Amino acid sequence: MPVSSTVSGTTLTIQISGTLNGQIQRDFKECYRASATTMTEFVIDMAQCEFADSSGLGLLLILHGATKASALKPKLRITNCRPNIKEILRISRFDQYFEIQ
Repeated sequence: MPVSSTVSGTTLTIQISGTLNGQIQRDFKECYRASATTMTEFVIDMAQCEFADSSGLGLLLILHGATKASALKPKLRITNCRPNIKEILRISRFDQYFEIQ
């Protein structure tokens, strides 16, 4: 499965496998939809993600927008990026919205 999630306390971790693109949109949104306003941290674990395209980056921005309305002001992190994906995120200025590790 290309998208899965786990909850630990008030942290939701979403694991991406394969490619972060528009084809996983429904599954990606389903992972956080119910908890967008109740979590204090969202972690996108990219350890198994090999590639991200522009529609995948759009999914990350949608997550940012969905959590922005939360009174909890959750922390957003992207972890375990491959160097090529990390560079795309840096060039695209995603570090304005996410802590990138």
